[in-house]
Amino acid sequence: MSMKNILNEWRSFLKEGVGTTGGQVKAQGIVKANLSDISFIKQKQSEIKLGDEYHPISDDKLHITMLHQNVGKQLKKNGVAYDGLSGGKISKEIQKYDFGSVVDVSFDEKLYVAEADGKKSIFIKCDASTQTMLTDYIKKRFVENYNSVHPDATISEADFEKARSEIEKGAREFHVSLANNGVPDEQGFAKTGDSVA
Repeated sequence: MSMKNILNEWRSFLKEGVGTTGGQVKAQGIVKANLSDISFIKQKQSEIKLGDEYHPISDDKLHITMLHQNVGKQLKKNGVAYDGLSGGKISKEIQKYDFGSVVDVSFDEKLYVAEADGKKSIFIKCDASTQTMLTDYIKKRFVENYNSVHPDATISEADFEKARSEIEKGAREFHVSLANNGVPDEQGFAKTGDSVA
């Protein structure tokens, strides 16, 4: 058995019982990764006492937010990107970027609760190795996309990190929101705009 096969089997063993998925990364306001396999997410969602206080996020809305929608505007504000473009044109450009797909996204087992201004969200975090992988992935892909569109006015990964940190108030903690409190929609699902995670 080759060393590569041994390492792959070891990785598979370590991931047993931990949800692993991946999915297409797209910009639709926010830049998000839609998940290709939500079986682990649904299992964790089933552990939440749903009812009067919490309502589940519908399957088609489950995602990992990869990037805040205003990072492009922050890059412009910092004077390093999108010269001459309005906020709307910046968003339209970012929506055309090819972010590809992420694979092997793994999650912690624990459920977390975030609270702000009377709102509550229950979520699961991506595990530590996935946090690092996604941070590097979105930084690399965003900078590559921007620089391919603007070869005469490129940005660095440091420019991106600075803007991202300013707009997101520090490092992003990648997660999937599972349920929110508040008034549900007509089908009984939580409104994703109510999420505070």
